[in-house]
Amino acid sequence: TGSVADIQRCEAYCDPRTEITGTYPGSPQVASLLCEVGFFKALDIREPKAPKGFKDRTYLQIERGNSVDSDKADELLNCFSEVSAFTAPDRRRLYVAILECMDNVFEHAYPLNSTAPHLVREWWLLGYSDRSAGTIRFIFYDQGAGIPDTIRQRLKHRVRAALQGWSDGQWIGRAVTRGMSRHASKRRGHGLRRLRDFVSEGTLNGTLKVVANRGHVEASSAGRTRISNITNELHGTIVVWELKDLGGPTSPQEMSGD
Repeated sequence: TGSVADIQRCEAYCDPRTEITGTYPGSPQVASLLCEVGFFKALDIREPKAPKGFKDRTYLQIERGNSVDSDKADELLNCFSEVSAFTAPDRRRLYVAILECMDNVFEHAYPLNSTAPHLVREWWLLGYSDRSAGTIRFIFYDQGAGIPDTIRQRLKHRVRAALQGWSDGQWIGRAVTRGMSRHASKRRGHGLRRLRDFVSEGTLNGTLKVVANRGHVEASSAGRTRISNITNELHGTIVVWELKDLGGPTSPQEMSGD
């Protein structure tokens, strides 16, 4: 998703006479995977002829948006249904969390008065279900200011001054565990916390990884949360959510009820 985002940004901001070129991957396995996730389709490039492979996986190919898109959230959950039949309440919880991630990008991630060469309010989404491994995963990315910078900018000066020693990882950890609502809303700003709750509650084996600026947070099963920092700063925020060791889908009726 990050590579697609960067190439699309280059296409949008480079001089029209500039030509972006490249070569197909030398590895048939890599080429096949890029076809499956929709890499070439997203960039309007003809796909290379790929060998059979990765057939145990079904992908939600790379999607790009700049608003809250309920259809894309439904497509992702339908992809997941090949591996896991969520109960109606759990499907609804995950659906709401995904929409809140989109909404946060639309409302807060990008400084609208910025002259930086990014695609304002854009996000990218990729997901898959792996039947043989019993795994579902999605990746959500934006090229905004990054969660730590976004939160710091929204805090009152006295609060920001008191917490100026916090690392980027600590700010991300706050967003993951407490939410990011500016007005203590129960309806908005809690997408990451909802995703964390999904992997930390009950007996599910899952992880939520969030990387932004120089911070990295990984929440896993049994309520464990690890906060660290990275050497090279990430432009924007990337969210990776995964459930593993799932038993497989049950009847279609159990997936209804949205």
